[in-house]
Amino acid sequence: MSNLPNGPFRIVWAMMGTACLFFALSTSKPPASPWGLALAALQVQLAFWSPSCWQQCRWGRWAVYGAGIVLAAWWIYSEGARTVAYPEALFLAPMVAVLGDQRREGLFLIGAALITGIFLGPAAEPHDIHRFWPELAGWTILSLAWWFIVGHLWERHRLAVRQEELLRRLRQEYDETRARLAEAEYLAVTDHLTRLFNQRYFDHMLEKLTQEPHKLSSLSVLMVDLDHFKEVNDKYGHMVGNQVLREVSELLKHQVRAKDVVARYGGEEFALILPGADCGHAQQVAERIRKAIEEHVFARDKGVEVRLTVSIGIASWPHDARDKTELLSRADAALYMAKRAGRNSICAYTLAQGLSFNGSL
Repeated sequence: MSNLPNGPFRIVWAMMGTACLFFALSTSKPPASPWGLALAALQVQLAFWSPSCWQQCRWGRWAVYGAGIVLAAWWIYSEGARTVAYPEALFLAPMVAVLGDQRREGLFLIGAALITGIFLGPAAEPHDIHRFWPELAGWTILSLAWWFIVGHLWERHRLAVRQEELLRRLRQEYDETRARLAEAEYLAVTDHLTRLFNQRYFDHMLEKLTQEPHKLSSLSVLMVDLDHFKEVNDKYGHMVGNQVLREVSELLKHQVRAKDVVARYGGEEFALILPGADCGHAQQVAERIRKAIEEHVFARDKGVEVRLTVSIGIASWPHDARDKTELLSRADAALYMAKRAGRNSICAYTLAQGLSFNGSL
């Protein structure tokens, strides 16, 4: 069956079988015709077929068609003039085919029923032939109308199913495309090792924020560099070094707000943007970072214990710089001074005083 659910499929065949049984009991004088009862039983047994079996089993369908026409023909012929059984029964097989979404088979069976009626009618109803031909013509026309209407409904149903399937596939492709696009965008701005933002995203956000002075009164940049990190790689290897970088990344994220930007700027250097933070607030954040890293023991799950310190340079906008390039340059200069001062230090750049070193903390 073409997308016909099991429930309606079985109900329709049971109803047709019941109608055929009523027809057999009402058109034959007692006792009821065994051929009519057999035809009714044939219709009822279709209720035990599944839609997929009906569609795929061609020989089974033709066995049902053939048995239906043969039983109907023998019923009419055997009952003869003592019954009012007219050609209605011959057209059950075409109706079954059309209702089962087999239009070509149904059209062929309408022709077969008509031809059978033409040859069978005069022999079955010799005393009432003037009634037989109009009945045969009427049922032929009715079957053709049934074929056209039900076939049209099936076409509309198939079109609706195809449209629904197409929409489902389009929605699925759209969702998959959005997911791939989101993943590509994420990978384009994310450092693969630390899962922090990368330098590209950092530069983009800093450019964007410094070009919107009406939205921010201040902004600070922190440049964070791990002291003597090369020695960690040389002593423990790059696997431990990578683990240290990942743990540092987590520590940095835990010391800042959700709206702050934390990025891996390159190698063992990290950069932070603190929107709305002046130099004083930035120094407080930098101190939390310096202390957290100094107190943390890294790479324990690798079977070693690594301790690190960091040097941090701070520059604030618009107090220390007018644009992104100048702000980064002065944060780098502050970081350089923190390194020269003995590391494990914080140095803030101030426009009025040049480089102001806050000391080793």
